Parts: sequence; C-alpha cells; structure tokens
Amino acid sequence: MSRGLLHIWGPISIQGFGLIVTIGLLIFTWLVYRNPRRKQLISNEQFSSALLVGILSGIIGGRLLYVVQEYRFMTSFWEAFRFWEGGFSILGTIISVPIALTIYLKKHNIPILPFFDLISLYGPLLQSISRLGCFVAGCCYGLPTDLPWAITYTNPQATAPCYLPLHPTQLYSALVLFSIFLCTR
Repeated sequence: MSRGLLHIWGPISIQGFGLIVTIGLLIFTWLVYRNPRRKQLISNEQFSSALLVGILSGIIGGRLLYVVQEYRFMTSFWEAFRFWEGGFSILGTIISVPIALTIYLKKHNIPILPFFDLISLYGPLLQSISRLGCFVAGCCYGLPTDLPWAITYTNPQATAPCYLPLHPTQLYSALVLFSIFLCTR
C-alpha cells in the first residue's frame, strides 16, 4: 500500500486515505440528499451549508485529535498545520462533526434529533468506507498474527510496521460497519 497516490506539485499530492474518505463522503451526501425525509427537514441550501459545516469541522477535529495524539513526534509547532502531509483522526472527526452540526442546526431552527436520525442511517456506510482509507494508509493496524489473512505492509510510507504480519483491523471494522448499515435498510 502507498499513502501517496499521485504527486501534483511541491508538497501537494493526492493521498489514498483522503481520496477514499472523499469517495465515502460523496456517496453519503448523495444518499442523504435523495432521501425524501431530508426534503421535509431541511432545504437544499441549508443542507449544503450543513454539509460544509460538517466537512470543515471534520477536517479541523480530525487534524486536532491527530496532533494531540502525535505531538511528541512533531519537530516544530508549524508541523501541526501541515495537513497536506497527512495525519487525520477519524475519531476526531466523529467527535467534532456532531458538535458543530448541533450548533448549526440550533442556530437555523432545524430539528436536531430528526436530522441526526436521518444522517445516522448513512453514517455507518461513511465510516465503513473511511476505514478502507485507514487500510490504505496503514494506520489503525492490528496486533501481529500468524493467521492466513494477515496483512503485511512493505511500503515504508505506511504507518504500520513493515514486514510484520498484522490483523487487518481496518477491514474487520469496515465489515462490521457495513453490516450495521445494511441492517438499517
């Protein structure tokens, strides 16, 4: 697995993790947008704004938790702001998005619980796809194992240790989350 998929220019490149999370976000957006309940709860413009609030708070929260967890490995204060080099925490996103969306929905008098009820139908799918991004990046890896389905990372760009058979916990998580999504159907 390679974290960087396409180098564009200078420090800018397309990372596998970011690309997969973006694909998941596009699928999530499309599914929520076409849901008939969404049209009753929130207008198209308000939904677009809520989506933007969710994305921005997700990026900020994801990066912030990553920096808090990995600060001891950073060589300078400014490294915390170099988001183009990778380093996000899905958990940070999961924590920050509901907080920011609650504030946005309350400010615009949009019913909070029905809106969260709607997006919670598709949240497990988005999380499942995002875990595939973790698999590509080599983060959130499992313990060493000798099972036949162990994953061995060989690319030094991966966050996981190289040449050590590991449990593919990212895939386990993705399967469980996808199963949860299917059960809500």
